[in-house]
Amino acid sequence: VQFVPPGEEAAFLSPLPLQTLWGIGPKTAEQLNQIGILNIGQLADWPVNDLVNRMGKMGYDLHKRARGIDNRPIETSREPKSVSQEITFSRDVADNAQLIDQIERQSQTIARSLKKSKLLGTTVKLKLRWPDFSTITRQLTLPAPTDDHDEIAQAARKLFRENWNGKTPVRLIGVGVSGLQPPSRQLGLWDTVDYTKLAHLEAAIFQLKSRFGEDSISKGVHPHNEHEHDPK
Repeated sequence: VQFVPPGEEAAFLSPLPLQTLWGIGPKTAEQLNQIGILNIGQLADWPVNDLVNRMGKMGYDLHKRARGIDNRPIETSREPKSVSQEITFSRDVADNAQLIDQIERQSQTIARSLKKSKLLGTTVKLKLRWPDFSTITRQLTLPAPTDDHDEIAQAARKLFRENWNGKTPVRLIGVGVSGLQPPSRQLGLWDTVDYTKLAHLEAAIFQLKSRFGEDSISKGVHPHNEHEHDPK
């Protein structure tokens, strides 16, 4: 890493190729080359009025950057592209109940992370690694973005049933959610769901689980809603 002292930015940039400067791609570089601008120093010395006439605001911005002036805010963090949880077992596991339990726990952790970050996910991923270290990753796109544990877990269990034969031991299992985005939920014309009450309920459940643990409370599930894979 090279440190450039304050006030010497323009001198440092001057001999560098145009495409070294942020915002200049191959087409812009070619456009500048055609009028005799071959490096950043020449761009900095070029009359700014001419650049603006040719390129509009972009010409003004490029002229400033070529002189070492860039007032864009520094980004110290970015939104995550995905949230995931996985576990490598100390001993390979071929017990259906234990593997399903891990899916549930990982889905709960992911849902809690999404709620904390105020994000929704659109794609659920399942990762499985076998004893020979071969690994598969499968994914399922949801009908709508969600941060709900039940929806995440249901999709992950579906992927698990479709990709595990009920016999082969599992070395690693992981659940992830990608396609993250902020919530934009609104009521439809005929929608009678009170999302305000639903949001309060979800928040209360989240607080209870954060304080007393994941097993302190759960939503009721009808026993016939879903049949888990039963290995023979």
